[in-house]
Amino acid sequence: MAVRFRIPLKAQMLDKSYLLVKTSNDKPIFEEYINTSEKVFARQYGSSSLPITVYTYKTEVLPALPPMSLRQEPDLVMNVVDTLSYAYRDTMSFDKEGLYVFEPSSAFAKSILVQKWAYPQISMAQELLQPLTYITTSAEREALFRAPDTKEAVDNFWLKVGGDRATARELIRAYYSRVERANKLFTCHKPGWASDRGMIYIIFGRPSTVSQTGNTETWIYREAEASPYIKFVFNKKGDNFTENHYELVRRREYEESWYSTVAKWRAGITDNM
Repeated sequence: MAVRFRIPLKAQMLDKSYLLVKTSNDKPIFEEYINTSEKVFARQYGSSSLPITVYTYKTEVLPALPPMSLRQEPDLVMNVVDTLSYAYRDTMSFDKEGLYVFEPSSAFAKSILVQKWAYPQISMAQELLQPLTYITTSAEREALFRAPDTKEAVDNFWLKVGGDRATARELIRAYYSRVERANKLFTCHKPGWASDRGMIYIIFGRPSTVSQTGNTETWIYREAEASPYIKFVFNKKGDNFTENHYELVRRREYEESWYSTVAKWRAGITDNM
């Protein structure tokens, strides 16, 4: 299924003198991410000869809190760990994970999250492990993280949940296809699977309708035989790092829907998923 990206347009963008382009396909970067194997350059528009300044921020991946949690998400505090400078047409490669912000002092600052391996696709055993935080107990997570063979531990978890290999394979396919799509759509200052919208997408699936009013995005899941009507509201966070950071309005009444949906995953039920 093709992925569409919403690009917030601002008048200040008219002052921008370049576009970031992937060297592999010569196409502009509209996504919020690249991986460490990709290279980019700045295609110049206009006559500016000033170098492009890039701030590097170290990121800490904290999974989203459950939708009924009354705890507050910690404020986003990020410190610059390095400053880079590039001329137009310079080939840029980033071998360290982190958030890279281009022209951070300008009105058209652009951030890109750099991740390892084949991100946003899942290609390594370690990437299978982290998103399981949403459907595992603390004891299960501890055992999974301490296991000497991560791939075997994850496979055994799904086999236990599914009861047989065929069901386990279907659960793995369903769950991690959602993780990958969450990475594509909801990456911000952290991977898409760890964001609020990514968490809801992974557990509940694609919403029936999505509406946008100003800085508020509303997801509605229509009532069905196997699931009740539920609505999630996300508010855009005003920070200087990304245009794609939305925070869920958490409510205690989500508790029943959350636990019942997680229970379906843990019971090996893939109907309507």
